Amino acid sequence: PDRVRAVAAALATLDEPTLRARADLGAMARADVYPGIWDEDDVVDTYLLPYLDELRSFYADAAAAGEAVIQAIV
Repeated sequence: PDRVRAVAAALATLDEPTLRARADLGAMARADVYPGIWDEDDVVDTYLLPYLDELRSFYADAAAAGEAVIQAIV
């Protein structure tokens, strides 16, 4: 729960300009980060930004409930 609160706090301050400035798509591609779409021209607009609010809400709700979050990529 402490880590969830920390992630929720970090996400709460992450806005669109900051995400755009910090997203190093080349590094993500070189590191072979799933799902391997980081060389697409519109990946920030079509993949990252549409899910930012959903991710922010998910972590805020989990933090408020004192819950943990389990992450798995299958």
